[in-house]
Amino acid sequence: DRRPWAGRLALRRPDRLPPDPDRWIAIARVRHRGDWNVCPRTVERLSRTLTEALSIGVREVPPVDLSEEVPSDVRLLWLTGTGSINFKPEQIARLKRYLEDGGMLFIDQAAGKGRIFIKARAMLQKTFGPERVKRIPNNSPLLSGAFAGGIGSDVRRVAYTYTIAARQPRLRMPLLWGVEQDGRLAVVLSPYAVTCPVEGIPVYGLQGLLTDDARRLAGNIVLYAALER
Repeated sequence: DRRPWAGRLALRRPDRLPPDPDRWIAIARVRHRGDWNVCPRTVERLSRTLTEALSIGVREVPPVDLSEEVPSDVRLLWLTGTGSINFKPEQIARLKRYLEDGGMLFIDQAAGKGRIFIKARAMLQKTFGPERVKRIPNNSPLLSGAFAGGIGSDVRRVAYTYTIAARQPRLRMPLLWGVEQDGRLAVVLSPYAVTCPVEGIPVYGLQGLLTDDARRLAGNIVLYAALER
C-alpha cells in the first residue's frame, strides 16, 4: 500500500495471546461459489481485538451455504469475496427469514474489487424493495458506537488505503448501505474492503479501510449484531 518497508533488521514482536474472554459471539461466513473464505484469519484477528478491549471473543462456526436454515445461535453472517455472488431464490428466502427473525448480515468486497457489492445491493433491493436499501448516515449508532450503552467505537471518521485516498482525498467517513428491520439494522453493505484489512496483511492496490479502522468498524458490527437483536 505504498508504505515503507520496515527493513531487514527491524524487530517483530511475537504475538501475545489475550486472556480467555468472558463471553463469545458466534458468527459464520456465507459459503458461495466464489472465494468466500478469502483472508481466513480475519475473525481470529478481530476476536483478539475485542477480547483485549472488552473481554468479548468472536468464534467462527462452520460456514453457512443457505441450503438449509441458518443456526439460531449465529448472531452474524459475513458475506465476502473478490468476485461475484449468485444465490438461488430458495437461498435468498432463507436469508430473509434469518434477518426477519433477528439475525444480521454484513457484506463487503474482501479486497475492494469485484462485483459483490453491485450484485448484493441488487439482491437486497429485489428482496426488500429499493426504498429500504439506504445509505447509513454518519450519525447512526452503528458508526458513533452509541448502542448498547455506548459499547462501540466511534468510527464516524476513518482512514482509507492509498488507492482510495489518492482517488478521493477528502473521503473521511465510512460509505455503507443498510437495510433496517423492526427498527434495527439487519444488513450492512460496504463497497470497500473490510475483511482483508481486518486480517492485517498489506495488499498492493487494496481498496478499503486501513487496518485499525477496519477492526473498529467490524467490531461495532459484531457487537451490534449480538446486542441489538
